[in-house]
Amino acid sequence: MARPELVWTEEMTDMLISDYPITFNHILADKLGISVSTVRRKAKELGLQKAGTGRMNYRTWETVERLFPTHSHREIAKAAGVSERTVRRICRSLNLRRDREEDAIMRSNGIRSVYKSEHRRRIFGLEQHTNRLLGKDKERLRICEELKRHGYIVIKGSRTVYYSSEMRRIVHVESYAKALGLRFEEWELE
Repeated sequence: MARPELVWTEEMTDMLISDYPITFNHILADKLGISVSTVRRKAKELGLQKAGTGRMNYRTWETVERLFPTHSHREIAKAAGVSERTVRRICRSLNLRRDREEDAIMRSNGIRSVYKSEHRRRIFGLEQHTNRLLGKDKERLRICEELKRHGYIVIKGSRTVYYSSEMRRIVHVESYAKALGLRFEEWELE
């Protein structure tokens, strides 16, 4: 016994034409009350194609195009629900490019948000996710490098800086280092 032929109404056809490029087939089939294979067959008959490839759809492309001028690839990927690699591919397909200055701004915005996040983690007593030096740690590292150049002995990971009795001490640098939490002790030569 043969299956009865499905009669496509004008309303069904219009919905298929408007929604097919941007909607998954199984969702469209549920809306129309027909099978997925019937949706595919009619779309092929009408010459319809999906806006994107694979899991990407028209809305993903639209999101990438809309957010590209003001957001990084990572932020766009999060908003669109796709990977950063997919965002890069879509940008290439849409010929969206940033010059060096715009790219540097996006990169610095990303770094700034990481710093803010890590700073919040430190305030609440949580461990950092990154190895980036923040705030006083960064300044402390800079001042330790300067102290080394002047002949002080700085041991990595220690907040104690050693000096010998023969060396000329730099008082203004020491006072700043003390404000950053470093201690100074004389190195005992045996």
